[in-house]
Amino acid sequence: MRRLIVLAGVVVTASLLMTGCEYDGPTAMYHRPQEETTAPVITALDPPEAPAGVNTIAIEGAHFSDTLACNKVYVDGFPAEITSHSATRLTIRRPNRTGDSTTIQVVNTRALEIASFGPYRIDPVHWPFGHFTTGDELSAVATDGSGNVYVVQRSPRSVYRITSDGEKTTLGEAGRIVTDAVIHPSGAQLIFLMANRSIDRMDVETGEVAEYFRGAKRVSVGDFDVHGNLYAGGSRTALMVVTSALSEKDTGLYGTDEILSIRVYGGSVYVAVRRASGTPSAGIWRHEILDAAGTVGPGVLILDWSEAGAHAGSAIQDMEFSPDGTLLVGTDHADPIFLLHADNSRDILYKSILPGNAVKLRGAGRFLYMLQGGQQWNVLRIDMGETGM
Repeated sequence: MRRLIVLAGVVVTASLLMTGCEYDGPTAMYHRPQEETTAPVITALDPPEAPAGVNTIAIEGAHFSDTLACNKVYVDGFPAEITSHSATRLTIRRPNRTGDSTTIQVVNTRALEIASFGPYRIDPVHWPFGHFTTGDELSAVATDGSGNVYVVQRSPRSVYRITSDGEKTTLGEAGRIVTDAVIHPSGAQLIFLMANRSIDRMDVETGEVAEYFRGAKRVSVGDFDVHGNLYAGGSRTALMVVTSALSEKDTGLYGTDEILSIRVYGGSVYVAVRRASGTPSAGIWRHEILDAAGTVGPGVLILDWSEAGAHAGSAIQDMEFSPDGTLLVGTDHADPIFLLHADNSRDILYKSILPGNAVKLRGAGRFLYMLQGGQQWNVLRIDMGETGM
């Protein structure tokens, strides 16, 4: 009986304690009010539409987050890459979306509402050119002043001319495998470099092939200046000059190195080199052209390839200049074209839009022609816009 009385007392005491006390701990998560900031607002996009040549788009507005990770931008529901941010301005890379009525959305993860803006026009920037098939392994591309594009196939060594409106004809056949091609300043001849001492020429009207020059070394790449001098090079050849009078000069430059690409622009010759020793191991040098005979000045390093960011581990394959003087470097990277602007800023051309492996690059007006290598060989026509990148 005594045990029953004690047990009853314990139960009564516990009941009184439970009814007489309140829980003073923190508020449960499901009872907390939502921590909300003001909803983001989009007031304008800069530019107001995205034609070719636009590499980034600025989103003007208010109530974006000062923290990058709290901002999300979507174009037609697909995430876009944010390159810079503030509470009133977000900059994104041109997205891999096209259309006259795309929708831009901004999410601030600290707000409940989403900002939307549209319709927004985004033009396409590249497409296949010349109707080549996957099995057509291609080796060179060149352009002339009339907008014609010349493409050389590796095997068979067919040479095609494609007009600016896409009409394709077979011009002839090269005598050897062509490693680079360039139009002579006269416009009448297509010059073939072939990793050989012989440099050939093809008449662009008749397709007839003959030897243009035979030098002392095997040259693989080259380009002309306005005086008709051809600057050429290859693996351990040094930078050679074939003058307009068809004589040869050895500059003595890069004699133990591999010259990967040569371009003439703005009174200078640019040489992409993989060096046999020393630092940098690869880069691009500029040499001023001093006279009409093709004499070149000392080299100035304009790009140490080890400082090319994510592209530093890729191979330089070719170079070209856009109309505004931006140097475009073709690589085997997944984003194949690296940009070096005149102010030394760096970027990527149409990141996540262009397919990989830019084997050769040649420009004609607002268009850049990229020879796409790898498992799928093709020629891409890339619209650089009215003023280039």
